[in-house]
Formats: sequence, structure tokens, C-alpha cells
Amino acid sequence: MMRRELLVSAVALACAAPVMADKYSVEVNAGYGTGEIDLDAFDVDLTVWNLGGSYYVWGADDSKGPLAEAAFLDRSTTVFANYTNTEFEAFGNDFDIDSYNVGGLLIDKESGWFGGIAYTKDDSDGDDGDTWELTGGKYLAQYTTLSATYTSSEVGSDDTDDFNVDVKHVAQLAGASALAITGGIGYSDSDVVDDTTTVGVGVTYYLDSRIGFGAGTSLASSDDSDVVSFELHGSWFPVSNIGLYASYAISEDDDNDVDTDLFLLQGVVRF
Repeated sequence: MMRRELLVSAVALACAAPVMADKYSVEVNAGYGTGEIDLDAFDVDLTVWNLGGSYYVWGADDSKGPLAEAAFLDRSTTVFANYTNTEFEAFGNDFDIDSYNVGGLLIDKESGWFGGIAYTKDDSDGDDGDTWELTGGKYLAQYTTLSATYTSSEVGSDDTDDFNVDVKHVAQLAGASALAITGGIGYSDSDVVDDTTTVGVGVTYYLDSRIGFGAGTSLASSDDSDVVSFELHGSWFPVSNIGLYASYAISEDDDNDVDTDLFLLQGVVRF
């Protein structure tokens, strides 16, 4: 109930305030998700809630292209905090994970160099987890980035180290339309499962500055299994400071007979 009241209050405040031109400093987000993990012997139901916010230190200009890409296009420095609750339910029993995430991204607009750090604390009924993430990269062109990320996670006595390289490009098309393309490759070294290599690509087409839709796919390969994932997503800003995001993702691990699907809906308000 508290999350719903916070979201309603934020939306009401945003609608009451005049929509000033082009810049915003704060973004508040809240979301809900539902899905299922289909195992060989039984199913596990998933429910996800999240609440978070970002502060753009020198503001974010939303006049340069799609509203969903505003911070990326403007090279906006940000600090953020998020809370996520994930509930797993099977055979009438619940298991919850509360995740608390804080971090920031510093971008030098002139040179295009950027660096970021984030920390996540996972609090569960079992072993708690700690994750640190370091990111660095550069804008190779006006709307093109290349980044490298190192992530170190510890759950109980088990450690996982992830290394990722990602590229993103937003192309301005005719009129207000645009195309965002992403790609990445990663390697995961874990004490829990076999080492895994992941490759992925995604594309989003923006009809104009307010509406976008796209898809993505990835393949995670290890000696034990190959996991194929697909995702569909969309965004809509009915006004420039209120946005809605939706996505549906599935993953298939035929080697271990595990299938997962997850639907997410998220709203954002900007001030």
C-alpha cells in the first residue's frame, strides 16, 4: 500500500506542476512484475516490486531525441538508489529477497569519458549477498558508447566475478524517429556454476520522442548448459515528464529443463 501511495502522490505532483522546457533533475520510478520458473518437477511463481529514484547533478536535457534515452543522449551525470523485493512461491511456501542498490555515474561531457560505481545488498531468508560494480567507458561518437564493467558478487562463501564489454548507439532517423542498438559480450567466473560466456544484442525503434518498442536476445553458454533468452519491450510518454515502460522476457535452458518468463510494468515521473 505504501508503494502505491508514493507513486500516486508523485504522479499527482508531476501533473500539477507546470512542465518546464527540456530539463529535469529528478526521476522517480516504481514497478511491478510477475512471472514463473518452470522446473522439471514443479513451478515457482515470481512477484517483483521495485521503487527507486535518480538525481541528475547538472540536470538532464530531454530535447535531444527519444525521452526514454534523454540521460544517455545528454551525457548526464547521476546518482541513484533503488529497492527491489522479489518473492518466490512454491508449494504454498514463500521466499523473499530484498535488494538495496545505490550508485552513481560521472560523465565528462566534453571528452566523453565516464565512470561509475554501484553497490547492492541482498537480504534474504538464507545467505545475504553483496555486489560491487565498477564501470568505465567513453562516448566514441556523439551518441555512441563503449563500456567495460567488472562485477564482484559474494553470497555466503561463494564468489562470482563478471566481466562485460558493451556498445550502444542511438541513430537519429527521419523526423523525430530514432533507432537504438545495443550489443555486449560477457564472461562469468563462479564458484557455484560452470564458467559462462554470454553474448547479446538488442534494438529499439522510436516512432517519435514519446513512443518506442523493441526486442533483444542473448545466449549464455557453459559446459553444463546453453540458456537462450528473448525479450520484447516498449515505452510511452503521454506527457514529457511521465513515462510507462513494459517488457516481457523468456529464457529457455533445455539442458536442465528450466524455463522462465517475466512480465514487468514500470512508471516514471520526472521533475
